[in-house]
Amino acid sequence: MMLTRKVFNEGIEELTIIYPELVMDKKKAEIWYKYSSDLEDNIWKRKIRSCIKFVKKTPTLADILDLKNQNYADEGVRYERV
Repeated sequence: MMLTRKVFNEGIEELTIIYPELVMDKKKAEIWYKYSSDLEDNIWKRKIRSCIKFVKKTPTLADILDLKNQNYADEGVRYERV
């Protein structure tokens, strides 16, 4: 199952509230959705939650997807972007 637009938008809304420096316009949102759409809703929600809990600077899409460090998706690793 693919990421629904509703769940994607809810996650983006949370991120822009928590990280006011994160500017999300329609074009950027389309790109983020394009690269996130293969996730399931529950995985996207978990990644957003983990990002909000553990990423200390304004996150990038790479921080959220965190394909390199799969443990992050399970809230197991804390790190700070440099």
